[in-house]
Amino acid sequence: MNSRKYTTTTFFSVIAATFIISLPAVSSYGQNFPATDPPTEEKITEPIENQKEKQAQIQSLTATTEWLYHKTADGKHPDGMEQRQLWFINRARSNPTVEGSWLSTEPHRDVSNGRSYFGVDLTKLQDEFTAISQMPPAAFDRRLYEAAKVHSQDLIARDAQDHTDQFNRVTASGFEYLAIAGVVFSYTDSGLHAHAAFNIDWGNEPDGMQSGRGHRVALMSDGKEYTNVGISSIYVTDGGKKIGPYVTTGNYAKANTSTVDHFNAFIVGTVWSDTNSNGWYEDGEGLSGVTVMPSIGTYYAVTADSGGYAIPITETGTATVNFSGGALPASDNANITLSAVSQLVDFMPIGVAIKNDFPWAMFLPAITHKKGGDAVDCHGDTGGTAVLDSCGVCGGDDSTCGTPFERSSSGNIVTDNTTQLMWQDSPLAFRDEAGGILYCNEKSFDGYQDWRLPTFSELQDFFKRVSADHEFDLNYWGTFEYCTASVAIGGYVRTPYGAKKNGGETGDSINFRGGAAARCVR
Repeated sequence: MNSRKYTTTTFFSVIAATFIISLPAVSSYGQNFPATDPPTEEKITEPIENQKEKQAQIQSLTATTEWLYHKTADGKHPDGMEQRQLWFINRARSNPTVEGSWLSTEPHRDVSNGRSYFGVDLTKLQDEFTAISQMPPAAFDRRLYEAAKVHSQDLIARDAQDHTDQFNRVTASGFEYLAIAGVVFSYTDSGLHAHAAFNIDWGNEPDGMQSGRGHRVALMSDGKEYTNVGISSIYVTDGGKKIGPYVTTGNYAKANTSTVDHFNAFIVGTVWSDTNSNGWYEDGEGLSGVTVMPSIGTYYAVTADSGGYAIPITETGTATVNFSGGALPASDNANITLSAVSQLVDFMPIGVAIKNDFPWAMFLPAITHKKGGDAVDCHGDTGGTAVLDSCGVCGGDDSTCGTPFERSSSGNIVTDNTTQLMWQDSPLAFRDEAGGILYCNEKSFDGYQDWRLPTFSELQDFFKRVSADHEFDLNYWGTFEYCTASVAIGGYVRTPYGAKKNGGETGDSINFRGGAAARCVR
């Protein structure tokens, strides 16, 4: 299913400055925390006449100008670890409420160890994320990265964790900002570990989180406009150092757009393939050298080795974004509507199994295959080259071609032959969204263990088409006969009884809170 998210937000600037130096954290896995009191600085917005002059300079460029600032000149940064942090950040900004639930319950040790050691108040953590507004994604900027790299190198040399000269290094990089925040974690174990430490903001306060939540404010752009980011994670090779194994520095900034080559609105995303089907971007999964070409505007981009890209938005309106070349198996398009704020457009070749914990703005293209027995590269549909059935499904079975829904022999699973999604149709659980995510991640049906809670659009489409099919019905629409709603990531979907009781149609959105029927999909 295609799933895109667009955000429109109004921002403003204020004058404030804070510079506080912090001491190193305890150097033991699960017991370390980021540098306290992360610094911020904000300046007065530049005069409008300077911005008009900047726009005139932009319009003088050609429509085929490659944007080079989203990666280093050699394409090696952001590397996989740095891109992974950016991927988690942009996923979190797209749905803060679900991010809070995930951070509170994720069992991976890079999240759970610090959460447990510092005794994080999980109810407060979730409540605080629920109060955060959805914000546009951040775009990687190599100038902010270079400043972060120099800072990380200095921390390694001094065996330290602090913010000394962090913003001076940003100024020296040539990036001109109107607002900025800095984060540092000299005891990073992985990209996931850095993200959890910063966004939970764990530390030695009574609630297990650092006062002010400065790291979280930077990552989530909470009440700010941190649209540009530079992240540097450097491995500490000297075993005699107290810090390590990685030192991570992050610079989050609002650009001064009156200066050439400075923007605050981007098409931004990651081109990647979820090779281990865990639903998370990881090092090695990015697709490099892919040309990302919008149909309008001045700029295009070529993905870094890690698969990341960013393209400044210089023209608004309906646009087609073409992905082609490099490590991408086939060219395809995404249709979007551009506005004056950044938009997240991740791209993944069709057919990769996704454990979709979040409704991030992922574009899953429909690959057109030839019909009738041609052997083709399935791009992950069946794991390699296979024969298409007469309906054009890679590795499909002609006996089920044209049958919309097919039930497994056990009766536990219904396969949607239109979308190739497999749906649970055994007794359902009563869960809210966060509980449904955990429930599905732990389930096993007919030997399959990669179940997930569906997105709202997936469940809505499934319910509407099953409801319209006069020859097929589900065994279980809810957890009981009079169940009115089914839970998905991003909302609740009306069941047949919900439509009968409250009006509307099966598959419509329903205003609902709390527990509902949780149906898993893979």
